Amino acid sequence: MEIEPRILRDGGAKLLMPYDESLRRLQAAGYDRHLRPTEAMGCIATSVEKARDLGDVCQDMRASYGEWLSVAFERQGAEITVYLDPSGLVWENGSYRKGSQFLFAEKASFEVPTLSLMTYLRELPDGLVRILYGATESALPASLRRSGDTPTGVVFPYDGRIEPAGRGYFGDVANILAGCGHLASRGVRLT
Repeated sequence: MEIEPRILRDGGAKLLMPYDESLRRLQAAGYDRHLRPTEAMGCIATSVEKARDLGDVCQDMRASYGEWLSVAFERQGAEITVYLDPSGLVWENGSYRKGSQFLFAEKASFEVPTLSLMTYLRELPDGLVRILYGATESALPASLRRSGDTPTGVVFPYDGRIEPAGRGYFGDVANILAGCGHLASRGVRLT
């Protein structure tokens, strides 16, 4: 796998765009998709926990805010459906919808009865945390379990909506957030 070394910038400023526009941009540049959540979190955890310099990619990821991930959440009451590698989501009138060409590589659904604005990892089913972070909450390194003094969490869409998600908004590199209209774009080329 080859990761785009730096997020797209306009001069020095990070260029932010809707998910569908970001996916079109990175595919036009020869990349296949955005990073999956586990890929991004693995890079961040390894670089923080092992104090290793994993090169420009991880350094740029930790320094940047609000990057799209290759994941979307759909909420129906307390049920969350996770779509990996979604495409065909359309940004329209300030929200996302499934377009006629909506596709995904994998899908899983989970009951999350404690949904709130920020649902902390310890409140999520282990299977859902594994899909997003690569391990159960108790097995994650400290750098992924907490963001400063606050436990790491996930923001899901409002009931009845589907939204792509990104990571690390406002310096919280391990939080995963749906409901962001525009985030930074980084591609992955599968080799």
